Amino acid sequence: MEKIIVIDDTSSIRNQVRTILTKEGFNVLEAENGKLGIDLIKENLDCSLIIVDLNMPIMGGFEMLETLEKQDIGTEIPKVIFTTEGIGDKDNSQKIKEHGKDLGVKTWFTKPLTSKREAILITTVKKLVKKYNKND
Repeated sequence: MEKIIVIDDTSSIRNQVRTILTKEGFNVLEAENGKLGIDLIKENLDCSLIIVDLNMPIMGGFEMLETLEKQDIGTEIPKVIFTTEGIGDKDNSQKIKEHGKDLGVKTWFTKPLTSKREAILITTVKKLVKKYNKND
C-alpha cells in the first residue's frame, strides 16, 4: 500500500484528505505542522507523496521543504502544495511557483476541497504516485 503524508494544521482538512485517499487504497500519515512533518518524513522515506499546507504554526510548508532540501531528506519524493493562500500578483506568483518547483513541488491545490476538486485530487495523486513510484 502506497504511503501519502499529509501535513496541515487543520485537523478537518487532514481528516477529509485521509478519508478520500484511504478509500482509494492509500495509507495516509498525518502531521499538524512542518516540524512534525519533517520527523514523519524521516521515519517514512518510503512514502510516495507529500501533501503540504503553506501556512502553519511552528513551521510552514516552504520552510519545511527548504529544510528537507538543505538536509537532503526526501528530495526525490514528489510534493503537492495544498493551501487557501493566494500567492499574490502574477510576477510574485510565478516566483513562488518556481521556488516550489525547485523544492520538488509538482502541483498546487486550493482549499477547500469541493467535490470537483476531490476528484481532481484523486486523479492527480494517482498519476504522481504512478509516475514517481520508486518500485516501478
